Formats: sequence, structure tokens, C-alpha cells
Amino acid sequence: MNRLTLATLVLTGLLLVGVVRPLAAQQYPPPGPHPLDHRVPEGVAGRWAVIAKPGLHCYLQPVQFRLPGAGNVTFYDGMSPDGVTLPAPAQARLGVGGVYRAKLSEIEGYPGLELYPSVEVLDRLHPPPSLVDEYPIPVEITAEEIEAVLSDRMVTKVIYLERENLPRRGTRSFFSFPVEDVSTGQFTGGAADLNEEFPSDADFAFGADNTADTLEVRLAKFRDPGIGDHHTVRYRAAKTASGMVDGEGSPVSLSVSLWQGTTLIARDTTRELTGEWTTYWFTLEPSVAEQITDYGDLRLKFETSKSGGEPGDQRGGAISWAGFEIPEPTDLVNNTEVEPQSNLLDTAAQMGRPVAILRLGGRTPAPGDLVNLLAPTGPVQVPLLSDSDP
Repeated sequence: MNRLTLATLVLTGLLLVGVVRPLAAQQYPPPGPHPLDHRVPEGVAGRWAVIAKPGLHCYLQPVQFRLPGAGNVTFYDGMSPDGVTLPAPAQARLGVGGVYRAKLSEIEGYPGLELYPSVEVLDRLHPPPSLVDEYPIPVEITAEEIEAVLSDRMVTKVIYLERENLPRRGTRSFFSFPVEDVSTGQFTGGAADLNEEFPSDADFAFGADNTADTLEVRLAKFRDPGIGDHHTVRYRAAKTASGMVDGEGSPVSLSVSLWQGTTLIARDTTRELTGEWTTYWFTLEPSVAEQITDYGDLRLKFETSKSGGEPGDQRGGAISWAGFEIPEPTDLVNNTEVEPQSNLLDTAAQMGRPVAILRLGGRTPAPGDLVNLLAPTGPVQVPLLSDSDP
């Protein structure tokens, strides 16, 4: 599997920006012109995509809206006229081939402003099945684009999966993985078992049964990104018996924390481990991330609890993968102008595989615009925006 890049082409004379996401192997059409122009009516490109690839029809692809600061995103799930409002970044599963509209409100720095962008989903991503919701298509709306809308300009973005062999244009996030052990206590294994680029449970570090123990690993050195946003620790863990994953017996908890040298930066909620490998994560508040002064001396500490119980019920904890997701240093971003006459779909097809179109310009709602929202009980199927809708 390869590390690939999601990128966006923006048409308002704005930016060409990349977004790094570790995904499973993807399939690309050969480089060549796209048969459609991004200026075709909403829905045409999506319908063409599912006709060309029938297997995509109604696949529910996670899509995440991101704002330049705090704010709300409202999805209309067809069950409530007011929709479902979530704080940004907000995520929903949208069917490939459809056009969907969301409402952006309470946007930090823009009191009273409401925007109604539409997203047309053209294709899906292919991360490992257990990580589908961790790697959505990112739909990022910047302050510059909001200002363009306020100047009565239309913003159009084509988000595409960039070919690995293309020159980098700047990336949005990297993973720093464990590179060496600081201390292992009574753990068997260590950093070498946790540092796969993609999560793997084939090898893992595990603690002794019925033992309060600590594994501390050093993370790979990284440049200071210059911002406090998007700092996330991710890891996979399970309960074990004598080094074998086992959900029975006495409970075992795991505490994971991020350190700079001997200084605590942040600690996750204590997790009670189960008999299945589970991915956990915690995101640092920007004010907390800004306390990091040396990205060359970051560490992760894993602390398991003593299980107690009868000898046959005593258990331990294990970690199979861990990493610290860090934004790209701001001085590495290379912005590229997009000509106003450009066909964004065609340009994106030359560089990768288009997966979505964002259109931002409306400040009034359009009746009948609905989405498939990932509710706690699963996706809710609702009608799509049709050609006859206003």
C-alpha cells in the first residue's frame, strides 16, 4: 500500500493545495482528458461517474466539511426540516453520484453569515475497511473563499486523488511514527512493532498479565508546523492473555499520553480494552499543541493497569500501531495559480482521479436539498437533489 495525496483545484484565481492521507492502494484511470467540464449542470458529472462505474452507485462515502475556525454545519437528513447541526469539522456519508447541500453557520469571524455550499460526489476512496470513517474526503472552506463569496464570486473546487508519481505541491498532514524505545518495562516488543505506515495487527507490543506497566517510545523527528491545528494521536489496542488477544477475564485499561521529553503535553481518556483490535485517537486543542516547542523530542507513553482477579482471569494490554498526525509546516505549501478558463475536471484527471466537486456561492437555501447522514444507527437513505429542484 502507498501513501497517496488528496488535492484540490480551486477556481477563483485561488489555490492548488494538497492533502496527505494514508490510504490503501487506489486504482487510477490512465492520464487523459476528462469527458466533462466542471461547468456542466450540477449532477451531470456524478451521474456520468456511476454510469461509467456502476459499482459506485449509492456507495456511501464519508465527506468532512472543515471551516477556517469554529462554526456549525447542518446536514438535512430528510427526517427533520431543521436538519442535523454539528460543530465543524463535521462529517457525513454521502452517496456517490449525488449532489448534496449543507448549511454553514455561526462561522467564526463572520457573525450572522450563512452559506449553502453543494458537494457532488464523483468517486470513492479505498482505505482499509476498518478505517473508512477515519479518512473522509476533506472539503475545506478557507477564509479567502468566504471573502470571495462575499464579493459575489463563485468558488468551484475539484477534489482529486493525486497520482503518487507527481511532484509534491505541498501536503497538509504527515504521520510521525515511533522510531525507538525509551523504556519498555515488562512489555514484550516495542517501537518496531508499532511503526507501520498503515495499521497492522500482525505484530504488536504487549504487557505482562496483571501488571501495571509502561511502554514509552520516541517519535520520529519533525519540523515545527507553525500552527496548533490538526494534531492527533492515533493508536490501536486490545486486551490480551499471555500475549494473545482475549476478551475474557478481568478488565484492563490503557492510558496513552504525549510527552515532550519529560513534560506532559496531553493525555487521552483512559480506555477499557476489549478482545478486538480497536483504533482510538485524541486531538490536541490548538492551545495545547502550541505548547510543543521541540518536535524532535516527542514521545508516546502507554500505561496498562493491573487487572487483578483469579490467576485464570488475569489479563494484560497490547498496542499494535501508533502515530502522531501533524500538519504540514506552513512554509512548505506551494500555491499554484489556476487559470480562469481551465476545465478543472480535465486538469484533475491529468493529475489523478477526481472524487468530488464543491460549489460555494449561495447565501440562500435551495428547497429539497438532502443528504445521507451517518446517524448513530447507520446511514439514513433520503432523496437526492434532482434536476427539477430549484
